[in-house]
Amino acid sequence: MRRTCETIAKIIFPSAIIIDDNYRDVKKPQEWEQEIPNFPSSKVLLISNSSSTRINSILTSKASSRPLSILAVFDQLKSTPAMLTPWAQQGISPLLLDDSGPARKVAPFVLDAIPGFRNSEANQSSTSFLNLPPRSNETKSEGPILISFGSDDPAKLSARVASAIIDEIGINPSRVQVTLPNNALKSSFHHDIGILNHPSNLRIRLAEYSLLICSYGLTAWEAISAGIPVITIEPTRYHAKLSRKMKIPSIGYVNPKSISLPKRKIVRLKHLMDSLFELRNVVRTINDKHIVQTSNQGIVKLLNSLEVPPPRCCVCERLLPSVIARFPQKTYYRCSNCRVIGLYSFVPPPKYTSEYFGEQYKQQYGKSYLEDFEHIKLLAIPRLRNISLRARKGMKLLDIGCAYGPFLLAAQEAGYQPHGTDISEDAVRYVKQQLCIRAQAGTFPSKELIDALPLKQYEIITLWYIVEHFPNLKPALRAINQLLPIGGILALSTPNSNGISARRSLGRFLENSPIDHYSVWNPIFARRLLAKHGFKTYKIRITGHHPERIVSHVGSHSPFLKIVGLLSHLFRLGDTFEVYATKEREDA
Repeated sequence: MRRTCETIAKIIFPSAIIIDDNYRDVKKPQEWEQEIPNFPSSKVLLISNSSSTRINSILTSKASSRPLSILAVFDQLKSTPAMLTPWAQQGISPLLLDDSGPARKVAPFVLDAIPGFRNSEANQSSTSFLNLPPRSNETKSEGPILISFGSDDPAKLSARVASAIIDEIGINPSRVQVTLPNNALKSSFHHDIGILNHPSNLRIRLAEYSLLICSYGLTAWEAISAGIPVITIEPTRYHAKLSRKMKIPSIGYVNPKSISLPKRKIVRLKHLMDSLFELRNVVRTINDKHIVQTSNQGIVKLLNSLEVPPPRCCVCERLLPSVIARFPQKTYYRCSNCRVIGLYSFVPPPKYTSEYFGEQYKQQYGKSYLEDFEHIKLLAIPRLRNISLRARKGMKLLDIGCAYGPFLLAAQEAGYQPHGTDISEDAVRYVKQQLCIRAQAGTFPSKELIDALPLKQYEIITLWYIVEHFPNLKPALRAINQLLPIGGILALSTPNSNGISARRSLGRFLENSPIDHYSVWNPIFARRLLAKHGFKTYKIRITGHHPERIVSHVGSHSPFLKIVGLLSHLFRLGDTFEVYATKEREDA
């Protein structure tokens, strides 16, 4: 809870926070609503043990004035998918922070800052996100002892541990200090004990103590970072498991219902307290293994930098589909409804400038787009051949994402009337001025671009490696259907999730997939999706055959590689494919 409050203070305005009403000096949601215009209109919401029903009513009342790019950070122990759903319904994307619950299976982004045992990978995992204190060079064998079980202390361990070390172990009360929980009174502690009432600088003050007694969590790792001996006493078996996993000295789980600490736990606690020198060495070993301190990272910087994707499938808009792979800046899911592999991207898409088609293209393919123009134009020959199975010369053709126009030029030479659109104004300028072919700059399917294109005038629409760039496929496919007449032809190409690269390692395939490829198709999915939008597929062509990816140890001139290439064609193992379809009906 303390980390939640410290973080929200540094988030770029406007920001909103929703946390437990029991935490002192923190505003309730209703108070934030009065202070922040159009609450919640922030990029980041921090949530910790709050009533989702009450908060959801606030979100609903303000939904009309709230932008969709909001990130909800759940700072909880074990969230469930049901806890995330009300937020996703409002278009708010959940981010889990040090969460070990089943919600990890569906959350768009997972950040693990506190080391521990979790059943799945996080997008990013590092103690550098904790803003930990530096290691102290001082050693205080007889210094004060701090007991800190947080502001909530649901197991009421503070009073029981204080009584045990004073009455059973014989520690002088004047050496003991306790952070006062919300559910405890000062009178419940020995009168000589020092009481800390919600200290704001506890992280810095830890170096003053010779020992910290707490449960597994942020405070324990702050002490480990500072080099202070730590003993954990756990309110749940799960916390005890985490302490064992991280090899932190611990007396283990204590039943919250017991009135005092069991005798065997007190014996174990005394043994550990008598071994402060050994504890300090253990803490240093843990520190060396797990602690990362760098000024280049931090949870506030991360939260402020993240782009916020909508928490739903890019095809059917199903909320929070199941996650299949996580990487530092992106997450992939597989929708159980439409079966697409989709992407949550947390960085802005690249800008399709002349640099994108120049130096960036050259880094990937060895030459710039214009240097590769003739090769790309040659790829149009089999594509136009497949289009001609349902088309005739003279038809009007619209190429969406035409770039610098190699396909447009090939289509013109084949007898069609080409027209291009592209997001890059530089590319459109080249098409109009150098190729003398009609072209329109704009983002498809924006209203401005659609309004500028004549309806039912194009008989052919093509998209070569463009469909995967649409963050939301439904409006794009509906717009294509709207532009074509009945019988019109749709032709597209896209990467293949059934190709050899994805079959060998789906994780590596997705890791190498561009950050702006929001959907990953395969032929079966393509046929089914196009049918839903009024198209009947008449041909699928598997392309992108790379036999060297199947048998990488064979030389490029080996006859065996040719045989593997034939097998790749036979078993349809190409990493890309093309789809050719005709419009049969209007999109419902």
